[in-house]
Amino acid sequence: MDMRSPSSWGAQVNYDNWSDTPYIKDLIAVHWGGPPPNGYDLGPAKEANILRRYEDYHLDEKGWRGIAYGYAIGASGTVYRLRGKNNYGAHSGDYDNDGVSNNKEVIPVLFIMGKGQTSTPEMWASLIELRFWLQERPWTTGDLPVSGHRVVSAKNTECPGDDIMKIITEANWAWRPDPVLTPAEWVRDMEERWEWTQSNAVEVAQQYGGTDLAFQFGVNASPIDGYLLLQILKQGTSNI
Repeated sequence: MDMRSPSSWGAQVNYDNWSDTPYIKDLIAVHWGGPPPNGYDLGPAKEANILRRYEDYHLDEKGWRGIAYGYAIGASGTVYRLRGKNNYGAHSGDYDNDGVSNNKEVIPVLFIMGKGQTSTPEMWASLIELRFWLQERPWTTGDLPVSGHRVVSAKNTECPGDDIMKIITEANWAWRPDPVLTPAEWVRDMEERWEWTQSNAVEVAQQYGGTDLAFQFGVNASPIDGYLLLQILKQGTSNI
């Protein structure tokens, strides 16, 4: 995941220096920026410029202490860290009626786009990756379900739009992409598995010799054969 810090996208405020009382976050709410920004799909430099305009508006026009959101994702799939784990300014109300405001426990993720514009596959892939990354933070809990601003807000809003809400509603949020590993990383990953099974052996054979060898391992080989074959693979990746 390409996550860029506040300083790298040119924020006026260094949100990484904030230290709000860390409320536990239990939900992600997707937002859009409102009016459609020009050139929203022209790459990270343009996305950063749009973010700076949002920040200017929130600081100068709204009088807030910074841009309202926790993270932003551009059409390029680039992730921008905004307030991060600190308290937010993007929500209203208390969606689960637990006495904690949405601005303290709902992570607002901004799609850098507006009404009438189209989200991209890269945006959704990065949201999936960001969600799994957030699940591993000590200040989140559960599997962080994904919703939209209009669902959790106490005020009437169409944000983040019907098309985005349709994808949120229909998506399989349990799906997780396989990591792209180098050969050396793949070998280390296999070595770290706590036990050797027939399926491990077949996986090593597939990596080493393709489908035919994997089939032979599935019929005739034992887990120890897979482990020994892994050692051969390891020798071949020792200089990678």
